[in-house]
Amino acid sequence: MAAAKRVLVVEDDLEIREAIAGCLEELGVEAVRARDGLEGLERLADGPAPQAILLDLCMPRLDGHGFLARMRQNPAFAEIPVISMTAATHMAMPEASAHLAKPFDFGELAQILASLCP
Repeated sequence: MAAAKRVLVVEDDLEIREAIAGCLEELGVEAVRARDGLEGLERLADGPAPQAILLDLCMPRLDGHGFLARMRQNPAFAEIPVISMTAATHMAMPEASAHLAKPFDFGELAQILASLCP
């Protein structure tokens, strides 16, 4: 897990966002936080690029699908692995690198990050 030094967490729920960020930081990973897709795009532009993105699908202003579509248009970010997160099982995101169903186990998150960011 040491290779994944920076992960962008795009999640509108403050408590969930902070819980995820806290777990990432316990793993020695810098957690960059964004409260929706628009803020997530701003964080990407601010750089440096993260090794992975944890992306909630249901958010105000710009949802996960909109965020991913815009992110993939930029060649600098197009290859960053995206892990989608949602409690709505009908909202799977096939274009994501992996998916976590909320609530999820942080051990599962660590395994996914380790496999995506060797």
